Amino acid sequence: MPGFRQVTLGECTMARFEMDLVAAVVGVAILCLAFFLTLRKKL
Repeated sequence: MPGFRQVTLGECTMARFEMDLVAAVVGVAILCLAFFLTLRKKL
């Protein structure tokens, strides 16, 4: 069943992409938070 395998592969790729997206968003949020905190300490 090649069609079924393709769908599963597509779903896995999509899930991995979503995980990368979430990780990127979280990383950016942490960087912004750290930058904001250091900025506040300087002020």
